[in-house]
Amino acid sequence: DACVALAEGLSGSEEDFVLLMNEKSEEIGLENTNFKNAIMSNTILYHANFDSAELSNLNFSNLDLSGGLIMSELVMLELGKIIGRQRAHDLVYEAAQNSVIDSESFLKKLSEDKEITANVTQEQLEKLLDPTEYVGMAKYYTDLNIKKATEIIKSIKK
Repeated sequence: DACVALAEGLSGSEEDFVLLMNEKSEEIGLENTNFKNAIMSNTILYHANFDSAELSNLNFSNLDLSGGLIMSELVMLELGKIIGRQRAHDLVYEAAQNSVIDSESFLKKLSEDKEITANVTQEQLEKLLDPTEYVGMAKYYTDLNIKKATEIIKSIKK
């Protein structure tokens, strides 16, 4: 219901939303994906697995659009363990602002700050800015869903 409501809100009708999704899929080169309704479950996506590599490439290019800024919170949290949360926030905020103002990479601006580089190596900064190194809460939610699925299976078997 929520997917249909969202589709109707965005496009006027579920049918129009499906047309837009299929047009977008074609536009970005997903030749094997065909949406049939707004729910977009695995049963509705046909051959989307063939397009997963292309989607992965698009995701990485989208991450690159921010020049590393998307990882600023992680940098701040890790730096905060060393120099304190507020000071880390101030330094990372300033580096992020300068990155945007000067149209330079976030890594470059972090690396130019003497207080940051006195506490974190270049290698550590590069790793913190690598989204493939950061799983966030993924393990927590995976474990939670495995636990719920196990409980459901046990209740079905009874």
